[in-house]
Amino acid sequence: MYIARFTTQPAADIERGWSGWFGGQYKTRIEYVIENTSVDVLEAAYQRSSEEDYDAFLESYAEDHADDEVIRFDAQCGAYRVFHHDGLSCWALEAQTEADAIAEARQLASSGEIQHGSLGQRTHGRVVLVGAVEGIETLYVFWCDSTSAE
Repeated sequence: MYIARFTTQPAADIERGWSGWFGGQYKTRIEYVIENTSVDVLEAAYQRSSEEDYDAFLESYAEDHADDEVIRFDAQCGAYRVFHHDGLSCWALEAQTEADAIAEARQLASSGEIQHGSLGQRTHGRVVLVGAVEGIETLYVFWCDSTSAE
């Protein structure tokens, strides 16, 4: 089936195979924990822990609270990103041919029915790049095995 997706690096998206939320990028899991956990929560957890060294505590806390179901390393940007789901975020198209899929994606984007950053579907199985949608910056058409709601 054909799908549309906004992206700046379609081949890297296919290789990665998962979608992350827009926003923060983090050099380490510890950086994510520090930026997304209140000082009070961290201090209370540290007091309850058996770790004497605060850096060792942070490392252990990050392993427990920032695993691959929370953040994942994205080689495309060289940083950790907040994980959304396996599969690529996209919009399912009704078209049956490549040309019709590109035309449908252009029409949906031009009308505002699909927009960068809005929720739609997610891919399952194989994903193959079909091509760019001319005139709509960063919009691409792909083919995939199936989709489901995000």
